[in-house]
Amino acid sequence: MHFLDGRREGNFRKVTKEYEEILLQVIEKDPVEYGYDFGRWTAARLATYMEEQTGINLGGSQVRRILERKKYVYLWAKYSLEDKQNPEKRKAFKEKLSEYLRITATKNLNNKDLEQN
Repeated sequence: MHFLDGRREGNFRKVTKEYEEILLQVIEKDPVEYGYDFGRWTAARLATYMEEQTGINLGGSQVRRILERKKYVYLWAKYSLEDKQNPEKRKAFKEKLSEYLRITATKNLNNKDLEQN
């Protein structure tokens, strides 16, 4: 059996050279530049984005293998947003949180006292 695009039935390669080129361009940019509200690509997110762009439906593991063949390695970076936060707002938040925690702890102690009496 032959498909209209000339492939034979069975195991065939879905990925085109163009797909790989687009994928390599996409991973060089942050997802935010494409209008997403997340800060890093995962293989599954890349697969979804690439399907929208190319019509080629691959799973995240397939996209990961392509990137590995191209010598890309995904590392989970551990990072902090401390430098991007307003120090005054952060201090106010910590104070408010401490107050809430103190109130909660006091209520829990009072509830335990009531239960024991």
